Amino acid sequence: SDDGRLRIVHGDFLHLDDADGVTSHAFDLLVSQLCFLHIVDNHRLWERCHRALRPGSGMVYLEDYFLLCPDTKLPPSVRNLLRTQISIPDGSLLTREGYVDMLEKHGFEVTEWRDSTEEWSAFVWNRCEAFLKHSRSDRETRFGAAYASRIETFYISTAKVLKAHIASLEKAEETWPLTVRILREHSITDMYDWCLFGEDATQYIGGVILVGRALAESST
Repeated sequence: SDDGRLRIVHGDFLHLDDADGVTSHAFDLLVSQLCFLHIVDNHRLWERCHRALRPGSGMVYLEDYFLLCPDTKLPPSVRNLLRTQISIPDGSLLTREGYVDMLEKHGFEVTEWRDSTEEWSAFVWNRCEAFLKHSRSDRETRFGAAYASRIETFYISTAKVLKAHIASLEKAEETWPLTVRILREHSITDMYDWCLFGEDATQYIGGVILVGRALAESST
């Protein structure tokens, strides 16, 4: 900004340094909203976070996905959906235990962990339903045909992986009829049954709000 209090830096956080304006141990707060899930090098990521924050007082606020099962238990169908439709690379997501261990290894204390899975699940279904209430022609006029199609695919995909709030198929059909209809249309390989109550209907992905504090020294 003109008064010098704000500077916007575009770049790869894993490789920004003092010369880019990301001064070591100079920041009070780091905020990430659904960003870290796209970064596969967790060790490098948290090393950089600790380096950026003031030791002993710097805080990190994170909203992200996390695994509700070990990575080795994640079905190939879910892994493929995350990678191809939501741009979440293999190995980027951690379990709760994995997150705590990762932060502690890189000099953080986890001060808050709030499981937001049901809240986020309801949000993505409501978001998808609200988007689909607009006619396809209206969506294409507003966003362009290609981008409107990508948004629909993304919204449907997140609805497939976040479904903790759904009590029954009947409830889903009553509350989110357009979303259910689209899921049925997409059930080329039984994806609809997988999404709700099929063999892989287990909730594998959760949502979390995490707060951590940078300790004076990193263990790495």
